[in-house]
Amino acid sequence: MFQFAIAGIGAFTGLSVHGAVSVHYFKGEKETFPLFVGNCFIILIISSIMTGMIIFGFLEQLVGGTGLDKQWLFLAVAVSAAQFVTTIRLVIWQIRGNPFRYGVFQILLSLTNASISVFLVLIIKWGEVGRIWGISASVIIFSLVSFFTLRKSGWVQLKWNRALMKEALLWGIPLVPHVIGGLFMILADRFIITRQLGLEHTGVYYAAVQFAGPILMLGASFNGAFRPWLYEKLANHDKGIAVLVSYISMLVFLLVGLSYGVVVSLAFPFLVGEKYLDGSKFVLILIFSNTFQVLYYTVSNYILYEGKTKILSMITITVGITYAFGGWFAVISFGLIGLPCLLALISLIYFVLTWAVSIKVSHNPWFQRKQLAMECHKLFSELSFPINKIP
Repeated sequence: MFQFAIAGIGAFTGLSVHGAVSVHYFKGEKETFPLFVGNCFIILIISSIMTGMIIFGFLEQLVGGTGLDKQWLFLAVAVSAAQFVTTIRLVIWQIRGNPFRYGVFQILLSLTNASISVFLVLIIKWGEVGRIWGISASVIIFSLVSFFTLRKSGWVQLKWNRALMKEALLWGIPLVPHVIGGLFMILADRFIITRQLGLEHTGVYYAAVQFAGPILMLGASFNGAFRPWLYEKLANHDKGIAVLVSYISMLVFLLVGLSYGVVVSLAFPFLVGEKYLDGSKFVLILIFSNTFQVLYYTVSNYILYEGKTKILSMITITVGITYAFGGWFAVISFGLIGLPCLLALISLIYFVLTWAVSIKVSHNPWFQRKQLAMECHKLFSELSFPINKIP
């Protein structure tokens, strides 16, 4: 619940404007980039204070609804703000082409998180409180490192600029419903299964969810590299190669999802205890559902680049509400198998709708076969081994 509180509050601390940082950079406005980053930090400070005030105003309701004590809710505000800072640090390494520093930073953050948590939980015997402080301390420490390295490198200029502030807010605020809608989908299935079938079925379902998870992890890693590359291509008007790589990525992820699904389906009975064997009935469906969610990355970034974040939020909210209400009746009608089937269908619709919007707003050559064929020939010519040049 503390982690979900961080994610939910994170939609409001910073107002998702960190996503606008890479867009501003690749659209060629590098001379104002440090000032833009600084204004994103000003937005973070103001929005975090306002979020804390709102939580204070509805403290009793939030404590009752989440089951968290008030001090953890305020700590979640601080941690979500700290995560914003580390995200900015990582985004700038992405757009500057520094994957080594990006990777080392992420690994060190994870190791610090795990080490502090293990020490507090197992050695000091703090229980769940130790885990909360493990998460919080590691993120806050690395956010301080992030901010000071950004300042030292000249990437942050803390000076109010009305035009840049407006640009960031117009990009970020419409994404707040998008973030909330995503969390809504994550929480919906847990609530539906627990209420209708009981905690035992929730455990079976989430055993299968864990085995389907690596596809999403792979997709997130792909998106971390693909997004800055795509923004650079779009900024340079290399739309043909951008679309071609998107198509290739779709095909690759479909093949990976199919292969991984077959392997996991065959291995599942040997990897889990008897209580969770029923999860084998829908683990393949969940893997395909996650595959469609990864395909979403190949088309959604075009919408983000164009700044049409409001449309993306509308799609996410609509899909999230449809899944929540549809899932309730799917479980009533078909039992536990109904939920992953609906999720796979919803994920496919989410991908197709996002692709359709991407085609509409970005004006890229998705269906211009001649141009794509030329780009394909050029791409594979560059990748092929130059045999004729061997001395």
